[in-house]
Amino acid sequence: TDAYLGSYRRSGEGDYRCTIEEIKGMFRDASKTARDMRPIAVMDINAFEENSVAEYRRALLQIKPHTPLAALTREAFLEKIGAAAKDEKGVLRPTNAGLLMLGKIEDIKERYPYYHVSFEERKNVRKTNEENVFDRCIGQNVYSFFTSVNGRILGNLQNVDKDVQNAATEALTNCLVNADYYARGGIY
Repeated sequence: TDAYLGSYRRSGEGDYRCTIEEIKGMFRDASKTARDMRPIAVMDINAFEENSVAEYRRALLQIKPHTPLAALTREAFLEKIGAAAKDEKGVLRPTNAGLLMLGKIEDIKERYPYYHVSFEERKNVRKTNEENVFDRCIGQNVYSFFTSVNGRILGNLQNVDKDVQNAATEALTNCLVNADYYARGGIY
């Protein structure tokens, strides 16, 4: 039987035929090896956005100032954190996870055509169609998006309990880590 013609999923209202995208997602999820950690054969380490890599290293060193990662070269650092891996020929390449996390947006979009992350901070929202959009973040890799958005969220939660701030950060992290970047729709 052809999985693309005869796959169904059960929902609260009954069974429905799966779309090709849903079936491809099921195959990806069923893979024995983590797709995120595989090197991307068609890209090299120039696919990384330098400012993101530098900022990630700075943030890591603030949290763990005595980490052995501090002494590593850029390439060794990227490999050690799983952002890059050597292919079968020994060439260092970005992993899928590394590209999403620290890559240049044009390289991310080449690999993940439906990639889209967007955050809009809205204030004075009325019930009419006139929405006052205060600020927005779009077109960034996952790390830059996370730092921008998390900073804004925490800025709005300055006067609340630290547990609430931690929960908001964790919710954003879970949203970004568990997203299917191959699927249409993106993260809004």
